Amino acid sequence: MTLSRVERESVFEREQRDKNVIIEALRVLSRHRPAFVGFILVSIIAVVAITAPLIAPADPTAISGADRLTPIFTTTEFPLGTDFLGRDVLSRVVYGARISLGVGATVVIAANILGISIGLIAGFYRRLDNVLMRVMDSLLAFPPVLLALGIMAALGAALLNTMVALSIVYTPLVARVTRSTVLVIRDIDYVMAARAIGIGNLRIMFRHILPNTIGPVIVQATFIFAYAVILEAALSFLGVGTPPETPSWGNMLDDARQHMRRMPSLAIVPGLAIMVTVLSLNLLGDGLRDILDPHSYTR
Repeated sequence: MTLSRVERESVFEREQRDKNVIIEALRVLSRHRPAFVGFILVSIIAVVAITAPLIAPADPTAISGADRLTPIFTTTEFPLGTDFLGRDVLSRVVYGARISLGVGATVVIAANILGISIGLIAGFYRRLDNVLMRVMDSLLAFPPVLLALGIMAALGAALLNTMVALSIVYTPLVARVTRSTVLVIRDIDYVMAARAIGIGNLRIMFRHILPNTIGPVIVQATFIFAYAVILEAALSFLGVGTPPETPSWGNMLDDARQHMRRMPSLAIVPGLAIMVTVLSLNLLGDGLRDILDPHSYTR
């Protein structure tokens, strides 16, 4: 199917507008130094996770009894040493980034889809507000670790089940942020005018209200990403998250417990990886909050 000249020009203009929006967003982000540093660090970690098979020097699950517990920085073959089974620590850290970022991204997407839907419905329809929010409050009443442990106990230890459990844990946070924004927007003049001229509820919700909730949700998403990375590592450390044979940062910390005195680097390396990832996400989230809030940041 060929496009007419008018359609081609419309597509071209839309593409140019999208490029300009991206360029402007990057320009504003670069002026906020903490956010820009966080963005760079997150980008580097993402590249490492995506290219793990290419940059990892060895198979992260390969066992070598002759090379077990090789100290850090003593050989060029294993620059970060090996664990008690002779597995390369550097390769396991690189592949662990793939697990952590994969879980974090999946949890953010799932929690936002569920949370935005629940918050939008609860904030717009007053009759459903009390019912939906009491369910969300009941989930928020549990500490995240305990709620995740309970869900994992019912589902079993698996990577997919970890994603499901963490998505359930963090859905109420997104729902409450979305609902609070909807409660403010639904009584604004342009929404009332849309109702007065006969626009349907679904169109008002998705065309006029939902776009105005994106800012707070984006900021919340960065923090949920960081929380998910920490909680995934905690579940794996406790033995109820990612299967033990999977190279993840939590499993590496669990494996290092019995060798802390002899080789503290086995715990320090994955611990630093978690710390840098969470710090970069928090820097990015704080920066986005300042940028998206006109009262706290001047462009």
